[in-house]
Amino acid sequence: FFLSFLPPPLSFLSFFFLSFFLLSFLPSSSSLFSFFLLSFFLSSFFPSFLSRPGNRRLREGARFLPRGSGQTPPEQETPGIKLSKVAMAPEAGALGLLAAIVSFVAPSAAFLGAARGQFSAGGCTFEDGPGPCDYHQDPYDDFDWVHVSAQEPHYLPPEMPLGSYMIVDSSHHSHGEKARLQLPTMKENDTHCIDFSYLLYSKKGTSPGTLNILVRVNKGPLANPIWNVTGSTGKDWLRAELAVSTFWPNEYQVIFEAEVSDGRNGYIAIDDIQVLSYPCDKSPHFLRLGDVEVNAGQNATFQCIATGRDAVKNKLWLQRRNGEDIPVAQTKNINHRRFAATFKLQEVTKTDQDLYRCVTQSERGSGVSNFAQLIVREPPR
Repeated sequence: FFLSFLPPPLSFLSFFFLSFFLLSFLPSSSSLFSFFLLSFFLSSFFPSFLSRPGNRRLREGARFLPRGSGQTPPEQETPGIKLSKVAMAPEAGALGLLAAIVSFVAPSAAFLGAARGQFSAGGCTFEDGPGPCDYHQDPYDDFDWVHVSAQEPHYLPPEMPLGSYMIVDSSHHSHGEKARLQLPTMKENDTHCIDFSYLLYSKKGTSPGTLNILVRVNKGPLANPIWNVTGSTGKDWLRAELAVSTFWPNEYQVIFEAEVSDGRNGYIAIDDIQVLSYPCDKSPHFLRLGDVEVNAGQNATFQCIATGRDAVKNKLWLQRRNGEDIPVAQTKNINHRRFAATFKLQEVTKTDQDLYRCVTQSERGSGVSNFAQLIVREPPR
């Protein structure tokens, strides 16, 4: 209400700081809605605010005409540009400057929303192979993934999907052999999402092997997979996602590993890897896991808190850096958006001191937390 009585410079500054607050501290969709709602409210219920010469001109020239008037403002032809020109005229007044902000913010927000689905650094469609995406074959594995190109002939059976992707033919390798494809090392603060397409296909319906996902942190040792799928899933692409939580200054690397089964018959393939800078839709993501410090001989408890609800089909475990997996002791839903998983280590000793992280897995994907340290104190001798 008070904004309608302020001189133009003060009313503009008030609108600016109010809109900055809404756009910074509320979700983007609700922020824009609130911003436009405020503009509509003031223009509808405080005509005195629009009665100034400059604002009246803006009202008549930039889409503030009543419906059914039969007049079409020329600015509607290119609203983002024309509205800004009218609004930034010196005589336009406070609401004119406000309209300029609206005309700038709305297209920008729409652009950012559209960009959410695009590939970002670390993603790959394999159109030109893994090299341009900075993906690398692990030099210490047993064999390599093979690039299939849509532009070149290949030996695959006709029922395999068209396009460019990475594949392993398990019939050419021995049981237990592994091929690893390494994504570039990433330093993303907080949780974000990696999603990808995959298939495991065998004409006989037998298992071609296992697709494992591993996450190496700070160039440390490889722990057990945080997600895997085995058996024949069919010849159509399926989609899965990884919710990876890491915090500065830590870095991590995602690795796709194909492991050959004893059947040695069929294909394991991956495609369309995306690295998105926001949490996954289907996989829970963990909040920061804190360090735990206890005396030798005491029990140590890690509590992992994740977004989403704990589903019956979800697997939960605490993963030690050396590869040991510790089963969950208890889970409970905190509210409709979060759940907690508790892990207990009984009567710990100095040998238990290590890094631990939380992992959850379902058919739709996996979530993994940051590593936290277990510190075991021993009395002086």
